[in-house]
Amino acid sequence: MREIKFRAWYKENKIMIDNDFINKEASFFFLYDEINQEWLREKDIILMQYTGLKDKNGKEIYSSDILKHPDVIGSEFYVRWNNERARFQLENKEGKELMAQLFDNEYFIIGNEFKGLTN
Repeated sequence: MREIKFRAWYKENKIMIDNDFINKEASFFFLYDEINQEWLREKDIILMQYTGLKDKNGKEIYSSDILKHPDVIGSEFYVRWNNERARFQLENKEGKELMAQLFDNEYFIIGNEFKGLTN
């Protein structure tokens, strides 16, 4: 069974909040902005769920991550959740589902949709 983890993008401050700072004890999430000393509202953040998979460097893959496959030149794959199929999938920049499947240790994380490309 995969571990259920989240991270959050705080829109106003443009920072990523790691799983360790998200309170998941209740049936909803609590996020506290230590800089402004206030509780964050749901509209202030974007939650990203851990896929249960890791990239070739052992980094955890979350929804909204941008991946690259070492054998596909010029590729950028976006990790998205598909509600109809209840699964994570890979999409291109235009949002079209790709036939490629998401496997453990097969891709490299090169960024995410909010921070942009990092490699």
